[in-house]
Amino acid sequence: ESRGCQGKARTIQAPSQSQTEVPMASASTFRPYRLSCSLLGHEKDVKALCSVTSPALSGAACIASASRDRTARVWSPDLAAEDGAVGYTECLGLCSHAGYVNAVAWMDPCDWCPGGLLYTAGMDKVIFAFTLDSPEPVARLEGHEANVCGLSCAGPHGSSGRQLLSASWDRTARLWRRNRCVAVFAGGHEAAVWSAISFDPEEALVATAGADRQIKLWPMELGTDKDGETELPQQLAKPSSVTTLSGHFDAVRGLCRLPNRRFVSCSNDATLRLWHLHAASSQMTFEGHAGFVYAVAALPDPDADGDVLHFASASEDRTCRLWSVETGACLQALTMPCQSIWAVCWLVNGDLAVAGSDAAIRVFTAEAHRLAPPDLLAVYEAEVADSAIPVKIGDLDTEKLPGPEALTRAGQREGQVIMVRRGAKIEAHQWSNEEAKWQKVGDVVGGEGGETVNSGGGGGGGSGGRTRFEGQDYDFVFTVDVEEGKPPLKLPYNRTEDPWFAAQRFIDKHLLPQAYLDQVAQFIRTNAGETPTISQGTYADPYTGSGRYIPGSGTSDGGTGRGFSDPFTGGNRYVPGGAGVGGGASGERGVTPELKAKYLPYKELQILSAGNMAGLRKKLGELAASVPADLPDRLDALVESGISQGDSADARLILSIADTALTGASDCSLPLLDVLRMACRFPVAAQILLESGSATVAQLLAKFLSPSSSLPCQMLAARLLANLAATEAGKVWLVGNFKSVLKLIDQLDFAKENAGWQTAVSSALCNLSQLVQQQAECPESSADRLLELLHRMLAKAGLALKDEPAFLVVVSVGNLLLTRPGSAVRAKDLGLKPLLHRFTDTSYSVRLTEAATVVSCQF
Repeated sequence: ESRGCQGKARTIQAPSQSQTEVPMASASTFRPYRLSCSLLGHEKDVKALCSVTSPALSGAACIASASRDRTARVWSPDLAAEDGAVGYTECLGLCSHAGYVNAVAWMDPCDWCPGGLLYTAGMDKVIFAFTLDSPEPVARLEGHEANVCGLSCAGPHGSSGRQLLSASWDRTARLWRRNRCVAVFAGGHEAAVWSAISFDPEEALVATAGADRQIKLWPMELGTDKDGETELPQQLAKPSSVTTLSGHFDAVRGLCRLPNRRFVSCSNDATLRLWHLHAASSQMTFEGHAGFVYAVAALPDPDADGDVLHFASASEDRTCRLWSVETGACLQALTMPCQSIWAVCWLVNGDLAVAGSDAAIRVFTAEAHRLAPPDLLAVYEAEVADSAIPVKIGDLDTEKLPGPEALTRAGQREGQVIMVRRGAKIEAHQWSNEEAKWQKVGDVVGGEGGETVNSGGGGGGGSGGRTRFEGQDYDFVFTVDVEEGKPPLKLPYNRTEDPWFAAQRFIDKHLLPQAYLDQVAQFIRTNAGETPTISQGTYADPYTGSGRYIPGSGTSDGGTGRGFSDPFTGGNRYVPGGAGVGGGASGERGVTPELKAKYLPYKELQILSAGNMAGLRKKLGELAASVPADLPDRLDALVESGISQGDSADARLILSIADTALTGASDCSLPLLDVLRMACRFPVAAQILLESGSATVAQLLAKFLSPSSSLPCQMLAARLLANLAATEAGKVWLVGNFKSVLKLIDQLDFAKENAGWQTAVSSALCNLSQLVQQQAECPESSADRLLELLHRMLAKAGLALKDEPAFLVVVSVGNLLLTRPGSAVRAKDLGLKPLLHRFTDTSYSVRLTEAATVVSCQF
């Protein structure tokens, strides 16, 4: 179960029983860390930490934190607690950001900021500067065009003063001095820049780490600071002189400067690497993590003239690991009772602060007098032991797992994990060199055979055949906890389905927010094994975005990271790496024939079959006096299986439903329209609705797909229009009424931000684009009109256009460009290309990014 130095990840579906032994560092150079205290106050994931030292705080080992709760906080130590324990008190709360706060950095006091400055940054693209005596910012730094995900401060000889570096998803880094941007590092990375650090002035170098798997070294000219004391880098050299360091096989997430012209990088490939500024390749690879490594921090050793002997890393595998720079050994693995560990930093007193997805900050110490009391240590150890570890059991024969007797044998290395069967339960235990014993770190939660279930999500069907759910067999039946305190929900899925359709069905059935659509779809793709490269294993919660990365499930060349729904963003998926698409910067160069064929022509009809049957039945029951009397008894046949040819009673029922929807009370229209849009997916019902002389589809669309109709009615009418493409009769009708249909759609307000409405309308447009492609009878003028409607939807909705409808609009444009020779010229005249190209940004979902890149190449 070991991984070679080439960087190929292990294939692990559950913790291994044995691992290759790693050399241990001398005990004289390292003292193990244990819990000192926990800091509670943030309400969501803590994404970043930094140490703060200032005369205003008496030089104490203070901590600054940044969180997804849109706040940053400063914590000062309380050494006079009554119980003798070391604790921390929140001394400053900062609430200036409009989105997640993802980065924080401290600038030491210097000539122009005598009290020091605290910098914060996040999703709102803004960097704020604060003093420690006020919650109001003293400066607002703007210039980045996307999420600012990394900050670092550095000055002469390793101090944290004088200059600030910022890294952003806009694929640039910026250098700020005296709160002014003096250099922009652009054009080097083809995807998001995750981290940026600078080195001593004599090196005149800045290093940046990107999602394109590369590290860039940027030489800069020297300039004289205004105080005339020190030359500092001020101006970027020619981009052609930038040095590229390659070695990681996935996105590089963090950088940490070491003395003697060295630095450490961490990556989504589950490794860390040691580099020298003047060496072309890494000097050492640190292996041991089993998930994305998000952060790295180094501790200067006062007994080694400031040299760094140890550094720490934070990972998605629930561990913070401490490493020896000299030997490459993992000295200690600290397991946390949370899914993701986002941040780590060393404090001036040598303690270690760690933060993660459970909103807590934990401080660990090697000093006996700062250890937490025994009762608090016991609580922490119990939290770790009680936490569940979602893993994919797959074909593992759990009967062959060892029993508790395995815990009597010493482990081979710090942090080694084994599975032990105790009765019907499977436990995970981790070896601690400090304690010289195995420590339980959680229960392995997974089913045997066909279904895997855990407390936060799960799946089934991997190896044990199909799973039966509500009378139907499925390849997978996932279990998802949507809300704490409520029963988990089942999410059934077959491999033959489109994940987005299955996600929409799940959302409609359980009345969930439409905003969950893309996250649920990505959850399905990841857990059903449909992602082409990196897999998150069995668990990937679509509501938090968190998941567990299993090294080895990707390709040996690093892949594209398409399976990763990055918890860092909390919203649209971040795409690390990016083979083929290139992160949206210059992805057009990398469009392969296989990628183009994936999206052009786009042939998947958008049939919106999902519905909330329980809610529909309840509503029809409330309206029993106003709806056709036999509708409740025939509802299942109408909307789920289809009626039989020649059944005159059912034919009359369908016409009665349509007539009542058109002429009856307004409160009847919505449920009856819902019935009709589901019924028209089936040939017999569609044929009845489309017969001339009856209450026709044209009348229904004219009434409900109009600006005067309510938004829900417009949405259901658009779904009906989309579903007409499910039958041959419906396709013929659409082609024959193409112009009038486009005229109806043209009346709509495309600026609406409702996700369900956007999805319904874009689904109809997508199906129409496929008809244009397939039906020779469609005149070119109709194709041009459809192109204009697609342009209007992109332009009017703007950034409010949700991921799924945006994808459908993009591929619809692609269909028209591919099948109509004159459409490319018309699209250029409309200005469609820049509207499409914005979706190549890595903050959008994978398939939207890929599709936008492919379609942009057709101009």
